[in-house]
Amino acid sequence: MSIQLSVLSHISVIVDDAAAAGRLLGDVFDAPLLQRASWSSQQESTTRIVHAGLGDLLLQLIQPGSVDGRLHRQLREHGPQVHSLAFFVEYLTSSEAAFAQEGIVVLNRPDIDLQSTTGLVEAPVCVFATMARLGFNIELIGVTGSSRVAGDDDLPGDALFGNLSPLLHVELAVDDLDDPCALLQRLFGSGKVESGFGEFLGRLGSLDIVHVNLGNVVIQYCLPKTEDSPWAQLLARRGCAIHNITRLVRDMSATVVALARQDVRDLRSFSLDFGQLVGHENLPEHLAPQRIVDLMPRLGFHMELTEAFASNVDDFIFNPFGDWKARPQLGSAACSTGR
Repeated sequence: MSIQLSVLSHISVIVDDAAAAGRLLGDVFDAPLLQRASWSSQQESTTRIVHAGLGDLLLQLIQPGSVDGRLHRQLREHGPQVHSLAFFVEYLTSSEAAFAQEGIVVLNRPDIDLQSTTGLVEAPVCVFATMARLGFNIELIGVTGSSRVAGDDDLPGDALFGNLSPLLHVELAVDDLDDPCALLQRLFGSGKVESGFGEFLGRLGSLDIVHVNLGNVVIQYCLPKTEDSPWAQLLARRGCAIHNITRLVRDMSATVVALARQDVRDLRSFSLDFGQLVGHENLPEHLAPQRIVDLMPRLGFHMELTEAFASNVDDFIFNPFGDWKARPQLGSAACSTGR
């Protein structure tokens, strides 16, 4: 039986400076800092963790504190990077057994504070070593009933954090399209989605592309066809890894200005003919070029940004956007630290 996942709880990212990463997200995307429970039982006391809201996503920005710790070694060897995608599961023990059958080991067993109907409780977490096969580790939080992570009162609900759309894709560079999709299918019942979108993107250039869902997240696996693309370079440097997170912005010109103020430049800029996908009659009158902006040195991932590229965009994506609207800026919360 497939492991049943919640919606995405958060994405954890290893960075050099968590506070600076949080400030950048706030200055460019109006992303608020949030109060939220952190990994607890196995954190080094000097680890710093900042939580930020980004569209419909919670980011956990981890600044490793121990020079001998695993996360610090990863940061030193490979630079800032996405570490894991986290979900709630009701049956953590059986989930662990399913991973073991695939030969996947547990990297870490921290705890996290949950707010339940009976008060604050400590819940077990398993972080599974799936980076080499999936391009990210999977973090599962054991939960029963109506528990939620402490601090999640700040979740956006129908609105969003900051000025970005809901998450469109988590995009990865991989050397094999079949194995990660098959593994996700066996563990979680995942399937290929957005086939038309993937075929459209694959016809455009240097990547073979497959979209597969992981719970409510669309994973965009990209297999480089040439050796000179940023995806091929990332793959050669780090192995399978997350390259960028894809979002829509309301005003590309204003976003570019805000990024330039933070000394962030384009990794590349391009204009896709979305009319081939959605029909030219459904395109906006003016559409700014799409951009992949070079944020990995500071955030652990690049960001691919585009304006709304079709009036019928919901017909081509796994998670309909509907009438997404920005949420009023929240008051900045104090950065949390490891306990």
